[in-house]
Amino acid sequence: MSSNYNGRGRLAELVVKRGALRRARAGEAASDLLAQDTNEPL
Repeated sequence: MSSNYNGRGRLAELVVKRGALRRARAGEAASDLLAQDTNEPL
């Protein structure tokens, strides 16, 4: 379970498969968070 609470990007998710470490999802950068920001009225 992960979230962007306090404006922090999600960390990369890693998986161990057959003894090897693999990245399941890349971490989020500040630019990724800003790309999701909208100025739509509530």
